Parts: sequence; structure tokens; C-alpha cells
Amino acid sequence: MLLDQTGKPIGSNVAASSTPCVVSATTTASTVTGCNSAGSAGAYTFGPFVPQAGYPVRLVSTGVWAGSMAVGTSVDSCATVNPLTVAGTSWGTYTGNANEAVDVPPTTGGVAYCLSVTVTSGTLNAALRQ
Repeated sequence: MLLDQTGKPIGSNVAASSTPCVVSATTTASTVTGCNSAGSAGAYTFGPFVPQAGYPVRLVSTGVWAGSMAVGTSVDSCATVNPLTVAGTSWGTYTGNANEAVDVPPTTGGVAYCLSVTVTSGTLNAALRQ
């Protein structure tokens, strides 16, 4: 079996082994599976989501909601969240539902992904997964 530089089998359909961070948030409460939640009154930070190297990190969100959400990285379990950027420009910031890959981590360990959410109305359901 041939492996790429991350150790992932080339040409296979091997799934990532990371645990998804699944969240639901409103202006008054949040619930999570596979990660932690901090914050209240519609402003939350969810994570850490610890991805497996070489697989895209995907943000999937649904619901009828207003507000914003942003994917960031952290080296301290989402106590401090650094924004994702591409060439110095903000990346991974949304005001509506999304289903897209936001990053591909080149290495495992040290860096986790976090989801910062502000919900001004409705219910946002989101997940960081691979």
C-alpha cells in the first residue's frame, strides 16, 4: 500500500478518525457533542475540534438563524481563537448556512479548530468534521 506524506493511504476511501464537534445554538442556550461550549446570551465559542492531518476540515451548518460564525484555530483549547486567513484576508467567516472545506491541516497535534458563533435570532446547527 502506498502512503502519502501524511501517512494516509493513496487512492483509498479511508475515513478520518477525528471526532466531530456538533453544536446547536440559540440566543439563550447551546448544546454540544464531541466538544466544549463557552459563552452565553447568543455569543459562544465551541471546540476544540482536533482534526486528523491530511483530511479537509469541513464546516456544515443548517437552521433558520441570524448572526455570524467563524472558524479559527487555537493552541490553548479555544481559550484564544486565531482567525483563519488566506494571504492576510479573513477566511471561514459566515452569516448564513454553509457546507464547505475550510482548511486541510498538514500535521497532527498542537493546533485545534474552534467555531465562534453569535446568534441574534433563530437556531443555528453546525458541525466541524472531516
